[in-house]
Parts: sequence; structure tokens; C-alpha cells
Amino acid sequence: LGRYAGAPPTGLVDEREVVDLMRALAETFSPERRHTIAWIAGRQTADYLLANRIPAGAQRVLRRLPDMVSRRVLLAAIARHAWTFAGSGRFVAHGGNPARVTIEACPICRSSPAPGGCAYYAATFERLFAVLVDPLTIAVSTGCMAGGAPACSFDLARRARHRAGRPAG
Repeated sequence: LGRYAGAPPTGLVDEREVVDLMRALAETFSPERRHTIAWIAGRQTADYLLANRIPAGAQRVLRRLPDMVSRRVLLAAIARHAWTFAGSGRFVAHGGNPARVTIEACPICRSSPAPGGCAYYAATFERLFAVLVDPLTIAVSTGCMAGGAPACSFDLARRARHRAGRPAG
């Protein structure tokens, strides 16, 4: 992967290179640092998609639709393009509240020596949904193949608002 040190990829890369990168992160960094790196990469991926791949008109429409409709439309669009990030894995989404997203046979996590790849996906999904559906959206990893789960799965839900000075609960 050294060839990318001076110039990051300009297009899609083979999933094996992504797996190699995640493996190198697992061998080099602590779990906390690996999570942070993957989270930042996921947010940057979402920002790239918003700037370059999701048309501005589509973004305006998604922001104006009711949340449940926008959530379903965005999930359908993500599913149509899942091959670009799920590779040989299988993407499955359910548009309820919370929305549930699963990547079966996740290429990043199925052969990883340690959890961490799901932070990348969670950050990407969270950023896209926060910008296009509801700014209070959070993504929570509910299962990771690298941690022993049968698939990598995520819930996308609305974060509860808390009044200033009042405890949550």
C-alpha cells in the first residue's frame, strides 16, 4: 500500500487492499486509535460522497422529505451502490426507526484480526444520515464479524435531545 503514501487513490480500489489496510491498522495501533482512524476515514468518505457523488438536487429533495421517507430513499440509494463499499459482502437495509443496516460477509471484518472496520462504516452512515435525513442521527454498531458476530450490523436512530441543566432519563 506504500504507493498510496504520496498520492491517495483516485478511484475505487480492490477490496483486498482495504482489508490489507485494516489488517495493518490492527497490527500497528491500539483499539482506541484504530477506531478513531477508521471513524475519521468514514466521515471523510461521507463528505466525499456528499461533495462528488450525490447530486445537489437529490440532497435538497432528501432534506425536504419527511424523515421516514428520506430514510427509505437514502437506504435504497445506498443499497444500489453497495458494491462500491461492501465489495463481495452483501448489504441489507431496513428503513424503520431505527433504520437497520447489515453487511453480511463484510470484507473488512471477516478476515480482520481485531474489530475496528465497523467504525468506518458507522461513521460513513452516520454522516450521510445526519446531513441528508436528520442532523440528530447517530449510528451504533450492533455487531461486528471481527468480534464474532455473524454479520456487521448498525442501527441508525435519532439521538435524544436533552434540556440544558436537566439530567437525561
